[in-house]
Amino acid sequence: MTSSRLPGKVNLMLNGRSLLEYLIQNARESEYVDKIIVATTTNTADDVLVATADRLGVCHFRGSELNVLKRVTDAHKIAGSELSVLLTGDNPFVTSDLIDEAISGFLTSRCDYLTNSGPNRKYPDGLDVVVMKSELLEYSLNNATSASDYEHVCDVINKTNEYRKVYFVPDEPGKWKPDVSITVDTRSDYLKAQKIAEQLPRSYKYMDLLDAINVIGV
Repeated sequence: MTSSRLPGKVNLMLNGRSLLEYLIQNARESEYVDKIIVATTTNTADDVLVATADRLGVCHFRGSELNVLKRVTDAHKIAGSELSVLLTGDNPFVTSDLIDEAISGFLTSRCDYLTNSGPNRKYPDGLDVVVMKSELLEYSLNNATSASDYEHVCDVINKTNEYRKVYFVPDEPGKWKPDVSITVDTRSDYLKAQKIAEQLPRSYKYMDLLDAINVIGV
């Protein structure tokens, strides 16, 4: 909530719902996800995010504002699962079918780490999904050495060769839109997101999102 470029962005409204609510409801529609945890900070500014999690009936965990890696690692312990899916609150439009596509690809490839936002990314920026074996969170925490490692959950994994990583690219060019960004990081991003949200039904899939992007011409 303390973003310097767009303060309070995760709680900004898009067509009657906050960014966080968009993300939670989309994750809920996944065929694989069985527990959602909002990993937020102990900062009082984030009380509103806890209230949103409580209202929607999902778990929350509060930890360090600066050590995001430890916060996410500790939050995962609530779930206790062997697999973790990482989503960020400034990417509200990540759809359930993209989440399922990533998890399915992870299970099929038998890798340790999979993301759709790595090298040769073809999805729009702002639809990032990371799927990893949960042990990689502890590995990252134990091997972090820089401020960036603690701020960005996947930095340590991206630098190591100890685990098998897959950078997922959709095999249908009709799904490609790498030149578009729909992440919400600035005021202009938010205004764009509002226009996209106005074009979407309450429940939508990736192709519906592409249609909305094409309608508003971003």
